[in-house]
Amino acid sequence: MPQVFIEKFDDYNVAEIYSYLKAHFTEIGFWETHSDKQTFLLKPNLLGAFAPERAVTTHPAIVEAVMMILKEENKTIWIGDSHGGTVSPKKVWSKTGLGEIAEKYDAKVLYFGESGVREFSYQDQQYHITEDIFIADACINLCKYKTHSMARFTGAVKNLYGLIPGLEKVTLHSRYTNFDAFSNFVADIYKQTKGQFVYHIMDGIIGMEGEGPSSGNPRNFGVLIHSEKASALDYQAVKMMGFDWHELTMIKQALHHDGIIPSRIVIDEQWKEFQYENVDLTAVNLRSKIMAMLPASTEKIMTKLVRYYPAFNDKCRLCKVCVKSCPENAITYTKGENTPKIDLKKCIRCMCCHEFCPYEAIYLHKSYLTKKLFGDR
Repeated sequence: MPQVFIEKFDDYNVAEIYSYLKAHFTEIGFWETHSDKQTFLLKPNLLGAFAPERAVTTHPAIVEAVMMILKEENKTIWIGDSHGGTVSPKKVWSKTGLGEIAEKYDAKVLYFGESGVREFSYQDQQYHITEDIFIADACINLCKYKTHSMARFTGAVKNLYGLIPGLEKVTLHSRYTNFDAFSNFVADIYKQTKGQFVYHIMDGIIGMEGEGPSSGNPRNFGVLIHSEKASALDYQAVKMMGFDWHELTMIKQALHHDGIIPSRIVIDEQWKEFQYENVDLTAVNLRSKIMAMLPASTEKIMTKLVRYYPAFNDKCRLCKVCVKSCPENAITYTKGENTPKIDLKKCIRCMCCHEFCPYEAIYLHKSYLTKKLFGDR
């Protein structure tokens, strides 16, 4: 039966996180189980060039604690990701603090896709996953505890979307535009790669609520959640955040791929029914709630009235990351304008622009009726 472990942490004290994880790995016989494995690849959440205090990316303290343990076990350490936007990888690694940690522990930094890719087929369409995870002997998933504008929640399973190299991720948003289609696709990535991952650790010490995964508000959840099974970890994490897990297609499918019945997940008694108070899920629940309430006969009319779309605020610095990362080329910039312009006829509401913006310059605009129905939080 799969187990999920949860430990409370007040802050990012590297020594305390290290001591806890070191003892835990010994207790579960992790090194005996994986004694034949030498090269370990760490996969953090590196969405973009965000400072650790923004709570967008995996905190460097978590990464350092794991690297300390691997170093003591004389393992070869690799660390890699394929960040979502068009900012240079060097800036991403520097801003997040992970480049400095990698250098400190002599870890090889990987830019996913540079070592080649492996092709997979999903619904008669092809997509690519970095070859790096298949070259390494074992992979450890270091994900972040956050809400997500497209998938509603991002944790262990969603973090594996970063295995797709470069801007192919953006293109795939154009292919799978609604909640269920995108969720099922991400679950397929998990199905194809879960055998390469030997452990999953979620950074929930400071997570994110509201308009995640990059423009929400940091929230002190004060926990480290971890498991050998990403689906079991996410199941517990979403319940604690206040989601109804039955509504999260990605997690339901991941549990199915693992053959896990949720009632059989083993977890300490104190956490079984635990739920944080007043987590802001309004924005990320908006899309699914709108679609659920629309009868087929009125869908077109209501869609015109119940509207939400990305828009710019005064934080825009004209970096044009949104222009480069829009899968539908719906965003353009003309010299002399204060912000880029969004063609709402082309916009598919994938929120890639919102997700990748490094300055929180894009927000979810809601029509008057949308605000009345769902609030304006």
